[in-house]
Formats: sequence, structure tokens, C-alpha cells
Amino acid sequence: MSNILIVDDEIDFLTYLDETLTGMGYEIAGMAITGESAVENARLLRPDLILMDIVMPGELDGIEATRIIHDEMHIPVIFVTSDAQKDFVDRAKQVNPAAYLVKPVRENELEIAIELALHGGRTVAPRIEPDSKNLYEADGTQDMRLVDKQMQKMIRSEAIRSLSATISHQYNNAIMAISGYAQLIDMKYAQHPDLLAYTKAIQQAGKRISSIVSQLTVLTRQEEKVFQPESVCELVQKVLPIIQQTSLAGIAWETEFAPSGYLISADSASLQLALYSLMKYLVGTNAGEARTVRVICKDITLNELSTETPGNIQISHYAYLKIQDDGFLSSDESLKWTPNSYSIPSFSERNMNLFAAYHIIQNHGGNLTLDWEEGKGTFVQVYFPAVPTPEP
Repeated sequence: MSNILIVDDEIDFLTYLDETLTGMGYEIAGMAITGESAVENARLLRPDLILMDIVMPGELDGIEATRIIHDEMHIPVIFVTSDAQKDFVDRAKQVNPAAYLVKPVRENELEIAIELALHGGRTVAPRIEPDSKNLYEADGTQDMRLVDKQMQKMIRSEAIRSLSATISHQYNNAIMAISGYAQLIDMKYAQHPDLLAYTKAIQQAGKRISSIVSQLTVLTRQEEKVFQPESVCELVQKVLPIIQQTSLAGIAWETEFAPSGYLISADSASLQLALYSLMKYLVGTNAGEARTVRVICKDITLNELSTETPGNIQISHYAYLKIQDDGFLSSDESLKWTPNSYSIPSFSERNMNLFAAYHIIQNHGGNLTLDWEEGKGTFVQVYFPAVPTPEP
């Protein structure tokens, strides 16, 4: 299904396009109301096509925004505008739009223009994905620091996607409740036209909010992941050198990597990002303090006799990871956010690391716990369900 970014400063027209294009079978990648936000959304979302107004608030009009989008991403753009003056058309020709449509637009004309634009043979620049083979290989501290910066950018992007999913979920629930109550009022007080006018306005406002929430929803879409059998211990050992060479001074490292027989189903690049985030979460504070960080990775089997089995983890075989920092702040600080699918943390950089790691681990079927104990510090534990070992 082709996805389309729609750009216009008129909310009513955005809503019209949203409903019309969805009815045609297209997916709405997102919405924007300025040229600047159109460029940023195009960079982030990489839509197949953009429907662009021309005159909008901000420094960039639709034509200049299209010029940037074409130069950087080669995404086809259809102008949909009320401006049919010759000077606009002449400027528009300079950026080679796929079509120039003047409002009001007939639906069949819009659909034909979209189909021609999508099948016009243009190449859309692919989203640049990290090279999972080379991302964690670096020579020297300077190279490690460059990799560290790149990883932090990736963490922010992952955290934003996860936060968008959380916000969208909560807003959609609220909108559905408001719309439902408005409909009940319509049914119960059908003889009160003044009251019905208010409920109609409430429902229209709800639709507008829904269209805005759709921008957040699209941020939760993940690129297709490649899951294959992986060893958690081996992945930890790939990212650990980056943490050790770029973390603060005064940290003594202790590691325990048991021979790993259990494999898990994992996307190597994203899971390494999660493991990196967890370790960064623990070691990124308390500069200059002498402390010890312990990293333990081993296979475990949980059964009804296991004494330390978390209540929400089933009896089974797991690849187990524990990271403990005996100098991690205080209990109040370390437990400001408890991992939960639909809770939103206070977005410090440290919590952002934990938030991103939690959602990646959840997507891998894993379970993460966070605890603090007086005199022992803070530790996280991760349980990844093992995949069956192939028969020899």
C-alpha cells in the first residue's frame, strides 16, 4: 500500500484529503502545515508521494520545500493549491512536480494524478539504515566516540517512535470515549437542536484531533526487521567495548560470560542498540565516583522451584542478562520510571535510554525488570525466551 504525506495549512482540507485518500486505499504517512515541517516529515517518514500546498505560513513555501525534497530525497510531489496565477505555475515548473492541481479538485482527477505520479518511474531515496555488521566495529577511542554519538541518535529516534505509540494509544482511547458520549447525548436529547449543535462541534473537533494523532501513529511504524538465531552473550560482547571506552572515568568492569548454548530470535542491529541503551542507562552518571559495573550473561531454566522467578515470566528456557552498577544514585532517582508499555517517563537522557531499550526488548518477546537495593546499587535483568535448538 502506497503511503502519502499531505501538506496544507487548512485543517479542513487536510481532513478532507485524509478521508478521501484513505477511502481510495492509500495510507496517510503523516500531515504537515508548513513547508519546514513538510521537509522534516519527508526526511523522517520517506513517503511514496507528497501532496503539497504552495502558500503556507513560514519561511518555506510549498515550491521551495519541494525543491529541497527533490534534491535530497527524490520523492514525487503533486501541488494541490488554490493559486493558479502564471507566476506560481512558472516557479512550480522549475521543481518538476508530478502534477499541478487547482482546488477544488475532483476525486477522480486526484486519483489519476496520484496513480501517474506513483508509477512515473521516479526513484525514492531509501531510508538510510545502519550497517549492523560495521556499526559496532571501530579502531581507537576517537572512532568509538563517533560510534557512540551515532548510537545516541538512534536511541533518540527509537524513543520517539515508542513515545509516539504511547501517546497515540492514550489519545485514541480518550477521543473514542468523547465521541461515544457525544453520540449518546445525540440519542437521548434528539429534541434539543441547540444541544445537538454542540455535540456535533465536539465530534468534529474529535475528528481533527484524530487526524493529528495519525501523524504520531505513523512514527511507530518500524522498518522490516530480519530475525534470525542470535547469541545474547555475543551481542553484548560486541557493544561492551564502546561503553567501556566512552563511559565516565572511575568505573571498574567485571564480566561473566558463560558458554552460551541458548539462542534467541533477534534482529541483530536493533537488539544491539537495546543492549547498548541498557548499559548506557546505568553508567552514564556519577562522574569521577569509584564504582563497579557487573555484566553477567548466561543461560537459565526457570521452573516451579525457581526462587527468583519474576511473576510475569513463564516457566521456560531463557538467555539471561544482568547488569548491575553499585554506584548508581539513589532509589528515588533510579526508579523514577518503571518500565511499562503505556507509561511515559520523565524524558531525561538516561530515561530515554531505558525507554528505548524496553520497547525493543518487548518487540523481541523479552522481559526487563529494574530494581534497586540499598548498599548494592541498581540492576536490570533481561530474560529472552530461547528458540528450540535445531536437531543435529
